[in-house]
Amino acid sequence: MKINRFSALLAAVLMLICLCSCGKPAYSTDPDERESLSEIAGISRDRLRVIGHRGLSSKAPENTLVSFELACEAGDWGVEMDAFPTADGQWVVMHDKTVSRMTGGRGKIKNMTCAEIAGLSIDSGNNVGLYPTQKVPLLSEVLDLTEKYETVPVIEIKDTSEKATERLAGIIKDYPDYRDFIIISFSGDALLSMKKYLPDNTMWLLVKKIDEAVIAYALTCGFDGLDFECRKTPDAFVEMAVEAGLEANAWTVDDVERASELLDLGCGAITTNVLVP
Repeated sequence: MKINRFSALLAAVLMLICLCSCGKPAYSTDPDERESLSEIAGISRDRLRVIGHRGLSSKAPENTLVSFELACEAGDWGVEMDAFPTADGQWVVMHDKTVSRMTGGRGKIKNMTCAEIAGLSIDSGNNVGLYPTQKVPLLSEVLDLTEKYETVPVIEIKDTSEKATERLAGIIKDYPDYRDFIIISFSGDALLSMKKYLPDNTMWLLVKKIDEAVIAYALTCGFDGLDFECRKTPDAFVEMAVEAGLEANAWTVDDVERASELLDLGCGAITTNVLVP
C-alpha cells in the first residue's frame, strides 16, 4: 500500500513539473535582450546568413509585422514566413491552417475571407501584451516591409496546389527584386510548380531529416538547397549535401554553439527564433 501511495505521489509531482514547464520557450523572451552571433561567437553576417523564424519571434508574436520589423532592424539577412491563401484569393501570413492558436477567432484560413481575417487581433505569442494592436498581416504587407529594409523574404508555401502556386508567383513578381526571394516547401511538387513561374528564384526543399535519398531527390529536381531540422540530421549527411553542391539551411537553431557547429559543417544559413547577426 505504501508503495502504491508513493508511486501515485511521484506521478503527481512529475505531472505538476510537466504542466509548469509546458509551453515555456527554451530561450529568453526579454524584449531588450539580443543574442548576437558576431558579439558572442565572432561569426560575421557574411559567413552565416541569419533568417528570422517567423520574424524575431522570441521577442514578439510570430508572423506579425512587428516581429518581422524587429528581425529586419536587428540586421537579419532574411525572414521566414508562412503564406496561406484566403477564400477570396488573397494571401495572408500565418503558420497554422486555422486562426485559433494566434487569434480569438475560429476557422480555417482557406474558408475565411480576407476581411474576416482582418477583423481578428493577435492575442497569443511572446510579449503579446506589448503589441496589442497586431493583426494577421497580408503577404504583401510583409513583402513591402522586407523591401524597405532590403531583407530577403523566405516564403514557405502552405497551399501546394497548382492554382495556388501560380497565384503566389504572380504576387511575388510584383516586386522589382523578386528574383532574390527564396521559396521553401515540404512539397517537392509545389517547388517544381514554382520553378515554372519563377525559374530564377532559389528553391529549398524543407525536410525533417537529410539522408541519401533526400539528397538524390533534390539534385534530380534541380532544387538549390535543403532546409532541414537541425536536431534530427546526422552531421555526416549535412556535409554530404554540401559536398553534392546543395545549399544547407538549418532550422530552428536557437543556440550559438550549435550555430557555430553548423557553420563548420558547411551550412550557409540558419533559421532562428532568437539569434541575430
